[in-house]
Amino acid sequence: MSHLTKIKTSIKDTTILLKTLKDLGVKYKIDSYNKGVQPSVVIVRHEHLQGTTFKWIDNTYTLHKDSDTWYDKRLLEHWKDKVSQQYACNLIIDQGQKAGFENCEEILINNDGSVKLVMEKWT
Repeated sequence: MSHLTKIKTSIKDTTILLKTLKDLGVKYKIDSYNKGVQPSVVIVRHEHLQGTTFKWIDNTYTLHKDSDTWYDKRLLEHWKDKVSQQYACNLIIDQGQKAGFENCEEILINNDGSVKLVMEKWT
């Protein structure tokens, strides 16, 4: 028996979401049937996440997936964390560049998955 899983995210910027998915090697399509509202983003091909959709609800994106098993839900939650981390990096880089910062380096530290971003601003 399948179950529709919905996971709220803190993702609000469609452009940065699309860059994040591209960075992670995720193939997607944009469903923009809601005129004047942010488009939905449908995962077309990526491991076990086909049919997963980012839907715009209450000024943020929510992940939707028809899950058949508990494993599917856990996989989706893990993947959401990975997307959220990359999205945060991309958002910081984007906002930093808008504020005049340059020379961004993205460095993975150890095996714990943490990310160190170095940006410089000369005045």
